[in-house]
Amino acid sequence: MALSLPALLIAAGCGSSATDPTMTAGEPATATTVTATSTTSTSASDTAAAAQDTVGDVRFRYFDGSEGSLEDFAGTPTVINFWASWCPPCIIEMPAFEAVHVELAPQVAFLGFNVGDEPRAARELATQTGVTYPLAEDPDSGIFQVFGGFGMPTTVLVDAEGMIVHMISSRLKAQDLRALIAEHLGV
Repeated sequence: MALSLPALLIAAGCGSSATDPTMTAGEPATATTVTATSTTSTSASDTAAAAQDTVGDVRFRYFDGSEGSLEDFAGTPTVINFWASWCPPCIIEMPAFEAVHVELAPQVAFLGFNVGDEPRAARELATQTGVTYPLAEDPDSGIFQVFGGFGMPTTVLVDAEGMIVHMISSRLKAQDLRALIAEHLGV
């Protein structure tokens, strides 16, 4: 059965495996180790050199309006999750991320970036799903692009030294996330 171009674009944009009938629910569509650039800007125009080993000084604004930086997480293994309110797989995985966050804090930090979303919709979804880990804004998708994101949701594992050790664009179940953290972050 052929999918229309709009259906393919929607499937690709949310990390769906709709074009691959061999994929099963919860199975990663992709799993790669990647690197991101060090940058002090979140604009897409500053992301051309996305080929360094560490997350660097990426600055952002939390949902509460305060400023933050990925350097604030130095010394702690960190799970970074890129999500949007319009992405069904993102919505499904948020409670699983919250459960793992509660289990592993403070050994592992969690940070969620809302990508290119309407702020009110993002905040409502965070409240609805019960997420308590820090959430930040990525209104122009600049941070998502710095990390080389291409599908939603995307999860990045960063070790205590700030090195990106794993990146996956797929919906994760709690047990999958725990296994990735154990394998790549040693926690």
